Amino acid sequence: MDCYENAYAKQPENEELGIELFYCFLRLRQSKKQQQFGMKLYKSYTKRKYLFWSVASMFQSEISKPNEYALVAPSSIPMDVYSLAQRILQKVIYEFDDFATPLGAEELQLYVEVRSVLMLVVNVDPPGK
Repeated sequence: MDCYENAYAKQPENEELGIELFYCFLRLRQSKKQQQFGMKLYKSYTKRKYLFWSVASMFQSEISKPNEYALVAPSSIPMDVYSLAQRILQKVIYEFDDFATPLGAEELQLYVEVRSVLMLVVNVDPPGK
């Protein structure tokens, strides 16, 4: 991992090195670093997939908190995490002018799951109301 971190530090414009560094964090189960680096990739390259990576990493971080290998139920994730995830995903879905590439199935599923939990638990109004 240090090799990729050093390489990316020397060539921050190299998107492929950034992706490989994110994958290193993924393989090493460093979900907080994944989340932060996903946001950094988005800010550098403005590709919406990096925001989805960051949100998925946020949930990974919450789900695996007690023990890196023992998963907890998604219902135990704090509501503020769902609220933050919703705001990020709404930005991607409603404000991103990249209609040439529609949402993938995984991206849409993540958004639907976040919205479903929020609407059931805190009765959040859908956007536009």
